[in-house]
Amino acid sequence: MADLVTYLASPKAHFVNGTMIEIDGGQMKPIMDATRDRV
Repeated sequence: MADLVTYLASPKAHFVNGTMIEIDGGQMKPIMDATRDRV
């Protein structure tokens, strides 16, 4: 989470506007990996 906050506070994120960014600590990764493997 700290990496995202640092990025959003930096000048590199000047184009990010109205974006919803979900941070779940990696809890969705196993589900997304399993879904991708089935497709």
